Parts: sequence; C-alpha cells; structure tokens
Amino acid sequence: MQNFFGTCLAIGLLGGGFALTGDLGWLAARGLRVIQATDVPDDDAPIPVTSSAAPATSSPAPATCSAAALPPRTGPDAVAVASLAPGSRIRVWIRQPGHHANGACTCVDLDIVDPAAAEALAADVMPPSAPGQPPLAPAPPRRVHVRGSGTGGAIPVGGQLELEPRGIAAGAVRESLGPVVALDVIR
Repeated sequence: MQNFFGTCLAIGLLGGGFALTGDLGWLAARGLRVIQATDVPDDDAPIPVTSSAAPATSSPAPATCSAAALPPRTGPDAVAVASLAPGSRIRVWIRQPGHHANGACTCVDLDIVDPAAAEALAADVMPPSAPGQPPLAPAPPRRVHVRGSGTGGAIPVGGQLELEPRGIAAGAVRESLGPVVALDVIR
C-alpha cells in the first residue's frame, strides 16, 4: 500500500510539472500517438532535433532552429522594451563570438512580461553549439531584466543586449550578448 501512495505522488508531481510548463497537451498528444502507433521505428533512423522552448503563454511558438538561424532582411533598427505591450515577443539574432559578418547567429526570444520594469522571459531558440556539432537542446525560459546599449536602454542592431536574472535566479551572473544582428517584434 505504501508503494501505491508513493507511485501516485510521483505521477501527480510529474503531471503537475508538465501542467505548469504548458507541456501537458504535448504529453497527452505524444501518448496517444504512441498508443495508436501501428509500426515500430527503426533503431538506425536518425532522431529529428526539435525545440520545445515555447513558454506556456498564448504567444507564437518559436521557430525551428533552421528558420531561426536566418536573420530577417528587414526589421527595426532598435526596440525599446517599455514601448511594447505585455505578451509581445522580441526575437533577437546575435552573432556568435569569433564569427565574421556572415557567420552563425544564435537566437533569443524575449516574451515581455512587464514593459515598465523591462522584464521578460528569455528563451534560447537556437542555443550555440561547437562547430560541426548538432544543435543543443534549449534551456527552459528564464525571467530577466532586459537592457540594450541603445538610447534609454533600447536594444539596437549592432549593439549589445544585457540580460540580468530576476526571480529565483536573481543575483546570478548578468549576460552581455552581442553584437545584435537583427530584431523582430511579434505582437
């Protein structure tokens, strides 16, 4: 009987975690696909790399790694976080250190939580990986204070982006990323 309660507790905690992160729907859909499967996958077949860094909000899901790696040809020259509405998303393309002007970029999505305080949820759409290595799985979104090197803390193309951890991770090391290659705002 003791094992039964422990098992129920473990399943409840696991399910609660998926519900909190917004992945409960994905888990249910995946479970149904497994149950309804009519064949067994080949062990030698490559496993596709997918990104599940989408925050549990109604904002648009991040692009796949290949789409996010290409900065847009047009976009704003700078973005002031305070000018956006809560729920807006800023996608920031950042040149990886040691790469020339046409080199590889990483992508960070900033889902604006509190524009007046310049706070957002930062999610790596395409985390950097070593040259010749497959892309790394993205880390979960983290709450940060956003500041760019532009006028009034705006994030400018060609400038730097600073992310200072907030909430549970407050006091952790501030990240300075740049140069910023391109920006896009999704409202």
